[in-house]
Amino acid sequence: TDPKNLEFTLGTPTSPDGALEPALAAFDGADGGVTYADGLAPTELRILPPSDAEDPATRAVEQSLVTAFTLAVPVPTTAIGPGAKWRVTRTVSSATTLTQTMDVTVTAWEGDRLTVSVSVDETPVDPIFRIPGSNATLDLTRYRNAGTGSVTIDLTTLLPASASLKLQGARELVGTDPNRPILQHTTLDLAWT
Repeated sequence: TDPKNLEFTLGTPTSPDGALEPALAAFDGADGGVTYADGLAPTELRILPPSDAEDPATRAVEQSLVTAFTLAVPVPTTAIGPGAKWRVTRTVSSATTLTQTMDVTVTAWEGDRLTVSVSVDETPVDPIFRIPGSNATLDLTRYRNAGTGSVTIDLTTLLPASASLKLQGARELVGTDPNRPILQHTTLDLAWT
């Protein structure tokens, strides 16, 4: 009933990582919440890890939720209609600080639900990659991450009614030996069902 806050309970998280999978079971039934600004823009994520949750599982759940809400599609706070287009630009802080640009177009509108097409492009703010869990850094010499998808927004709730978004990218990292760069290819599939 609060248009600015969403409380949720997690089901059983899963992972293709066989070592992580058993530790995720501790989060079955864990509580959390999200605070929103106007326009369905998430501003704060709260997770209440169970007392028996292990650190790797806690980090995995946090990262999954942060990633999902970082790709949330805000809507304008002014009147729009079918065919409306807008651009969202935000800074995403992670191992590499990024500028995320999201271009959104309303493709359908029925009652309280609007369907939008989404195009996302991310570019680094600075050429530094901070290694998670340490103070060490690597030079980010090349970076690309972009994708497209579709989201159905129910204006009476704070979560998408459905969504499918796929991002693909790559980054090149260089440490102390410039002749031995690390090239990582990344794919992110995000779905709300």
